[in-house]
Amino acid sequence: MTLESWKRTPGWRSAVRWYLSRPFRALAAARGLPGRARATSWELARLMAWSTVRSGSSITAATPGDCSVEFAADTLIGRNLWTTGAFEPCELDAAFGMSSPGTYTFDVGANVGLFTVVMSRGVGPDGRVEPVANTLGCLRSNLERNQCTNVEVVEGAAADSPGEIGLLMTDDPAFHSAGGKLMPGHPLVRTVRVKAYTLDAVWIAAGRPPVSLVKIDVEGGEQAVLLGAAQMIQHCRPAVIIEVADPQELSQIAALLHGYRQEPAAGFEPYNYLMVSE
Repeated sequence: MTLESWKRTPGWRSAVRWYLSRPFRALAAARGLPGRARATSWELARLMAWSTVRSGSSITAATPGDCSVEFAADTLIGRNLWTTGAFEPCELDAAFGMSSPGTYTFDVGANVGLFTVVMSRGVGPDGRVEPVANTLGCLRSNLERNQCTNVEVVEGAAADSPGEIGLLMTDDPAFHSAGGKLMPGHPLVRTVRVKAYTLDAVWIAAGRPPVSLVKIDVEGGEQAVLLGAAQMIQHCRPAVIIEVADPQELSQIAALLHGYRQEPAAGFEPYNYLMVSE
């Protein structure tokens, strides 16, 4: 996904700050740099030129499949797009390529629909995408923006059993958590009760269709999602793109994906993993 447009604060001071921040933005985008150096460059770019983004504005990005997705500027994805010009481009390319035409895909933790619209293009008009999301306004807007008529939104959270669970709401929708974990720097705003679904139940209700890809980004709730998808995964053997913030939990994730292996994925962020059936 690459930066397409954003609203700049008018005036010459804004233009100068944007120009002077260019070296730091380039370093923040360099994947060959150590993580700490990239993070430092990102922070310097933000300090120098974040004021060039008009307050309350949006950022638009182009994605694989010729989609256009809009984000609030002052969010994780918006800031990354503005700073480095891209956000998880390799993961999005993989999601597009692995969403087989005519199949179902699941986008668990769909947020504003970035992966959803890409997967929608990948499966084509005869396929189906089931995003499981708790932030619906921007998601539905981006689906309408890209005319994604093959998407059925599941409002709530994916879990290991049906019912209700507590959702931790933070200052950024990218970090809402049904797994009970909060990311440092993103304080709890409130807790709400949301309906919980298992992917197995959603899959069975859809008629047990073939599933080519499951993407999971749920801030600590990954194991519960997989436990609730065991039947579908065993039957369909879809590829799985999963975010695991704590590398120590990766072995537990692998144990739940019996018969899968971690596939080397060039360009993936260090917290994202591609798991494929052996």
